[in-house]
Amino acid sequence: MKSTQLMTKVELNETILRQHLRLLKKWKLVERQNLGDNKIFYVVTERGLQVLKFVDPIIKEVHKFQEL
Repeated sequence: MKSTQLMTKVELNETILRQHLRLLKKWKLVERQNLGDNKIFYVVTERGLQVLKFVDPIIKEVHKFQEL
């Protein structure tokens, strides 16, 4: 996913998104891939997928409480 697409999807401005991406890269949850021609993509790593599998059920439960 391109960073501009990600900015739109998560509704963050570029500065805040870059801060989040730096942390995610530091924790090895995403990695940056340069595909040339100024095309930078961010992909979820295997470690990131493992974390998502763990926290996804927790996030879904939190959303249930927020709907009440």
